[in-house]
Amino acid sequence: MLLFYQLNKVICCKIYNFIVLYSLELSALYSIFSNLQVVYSITWRYHTDRDTRGTGMGFNPPKYINLETRLQLNYRT
Repeated sequence: MLLFYQLNKVICCKIYNFIVLYSLELSALYSIFSNLQVVYSITWRYHTDRDTRGTGMGFNPPKYINLETRLQLNYRT
């Protein structure tokens, strides 16, 4: 437990130092990427069909769920 606490403290200190040291570089990168419009779309597709096994529920559970993710970077002028 103590080892986990020390490791967690070291990781937090490293993350804090990264944020402090690279804030100027991150702001420069933000000024570049602010011209990029990020479009992130998720589409769930449920595929069901009528009951063919005679369970009496009237429908089958979804056979599979397709999680479709698209990441588009559109440059805004």
